Amino acid sequence: MLFIIYLILTPILCLLGMLMLEHLERKIKTALAKKAKAVPKHSCSVEKITFTDNKTRKAV
Repeated sequence: MLFIIYLILTPILCLLGMLMLEHLERKIKTALAKKAKAVPKHSCSVEKITFTDNKTRKAV
């Protein structure tokens, strides 16, 4: 009798465990994605450099 209950409960428990692991995996992925978005990316600012021509004294 106990063996029959074991055979019925085992697949149900395995399915529940699998669903819990998938749920945990989704939570971890979303947390990592939010963390990656929150980290400021390195932004290089381009400075406009003006060169002056010595002969004409104008910005080139």
